[in-house]
Amino acid sequence: MRDHFDVLISVQSRFAQSMINGTKTIELRRQAPRIDTPRRVWIYNKKPVAAVTATGTISAIELISPAQLWGEHSDKLSISLEEFNSYVAGKQFIAAIHVIDIKSIPPIGLSD
Repeated sequence: MRDHFDVLISVQSRFAQSMINGTKTIELRRQAPRIDTPRRVWIYNKKPVAAVTATGTISAIELISPAQLWGEHSDKLSISLEEFNSYVAGKQFIAAIHVIDIKSIPPIGLSD
């Protein structure tokens, strides 16, 4: 069993906002992180915000084919089919990180 520690994920500002407002509950990664779930996650909002702006819980990590992922979860990704296809191009499997209980927090810069 792996040690229990919090995880920090870095996402584009538009995706951080979509996670906070509840329209994005799955974060995509080309490789699956090696962590046990459930796990507390801190969401780092990339530039121009450049701060941690939310927390949540990674409830599951699913290694899934792009076609199945889009078919089952497209409404939870907050991206267009064109963006999705560009991101998953050449990948047989993609990691779908399911994030629940997302809450906005006052911004915390990494230097704070």
